[in-house]
Amino acid sequence: MKELEIFLQEHFSESDFVYKPEHPLLLRGPDALVSGTGNLCAVFVPNGWEIDNPAHLATRLISSRLALPEHCRTVLLADGVGGDFFLLERDFGLFTSLDDSALPKFISDSSDFGASRRMERKIQAGVLKTYDIALTLTEQSYRITRTRRSSSSPEPSRRVHSNNKSSPLESGFLKYSPRNRIEIEGRPMSFLSGRNRNNVIQQLMFAASGAILERYTLDTGIPYPKEKPVHVAISPTAAETIDMRGRYAHGAAFSGTSLIPTDDLETIQSVIESNKYVSESF
Repeated sequence: MKELEIFLQEHFSESDFVYKPEHPLLLRGPDALVSGTGNLCAVFVPNGWEIDNPAHLATRLISSRLALPEHCRTVLLADGVGGDFFLLERDFGLFTSLDDSALPKFISDSSDFGASRRMERKIQAGVLKTYDIALTLTEQSYRITRTRRSSSSPEPSRRVHSNNKSSPLESGFLKYSPRNRIEIEGRPMSFLSGRNRNNVIQQLMFAASGAILERYTLDTGIPYPKEKPVHVAISPTAAETIDMRGRYAHGAAFSGTSLIPTDDLETIQSVIESNKYVSESF
């Protein structure tokens, strides 16, 4: 990964690129962004679990294309990576390696989308509705949980427990078996069993990957939405381990996942019911 930073320093002004950028709506974004007049290019390098399963790379691409400006183009640097990565070749503008002499020119050419296509604005507008719904449910459940914990309310008599109901998700050639899937009232959800910050964040990212894969289909780099309800990720420790008003709650919501910081079944059932009415109001 360090090689990418060196490459950028050698070919672009430091004011024209950001290595390891953070975006308030992305749990996992591109590895670098390169800008210029009328130009923006997102550069991706697969990590370990994306190499194990390209579905995770596809979901990172999907969320990035939804969040970044419609004129943003993409590059995948996956030289020497085997497996099914070639199946994503037409979803990135350029599929190449750092030693490709044409790479700097492609990154700088704002008109060249390569094998992919320009993002569709209407799809980007549509994702904001899902984001609003998911974030509203997160905020509602957080308020309920915080009120109950600060009052003399009795401990929940019924708690949700992990009862793995995992089944493979498929989107085109992409396949992924989400971790910690459960069912409540016949509805699939994710149960995040992590007890510390790092574990909760990692499990939330896996849950969000599954939700994105269920919600979108990639075609030449365009994520086309499918009609799916907001996914729910239950974490009994989220309120203590991460900022429920911060980046991870917002990033999950943008992926179509509502983070619920309790295992109280009554609260979760209330959120499920609220989902019906919140969805209708947007």
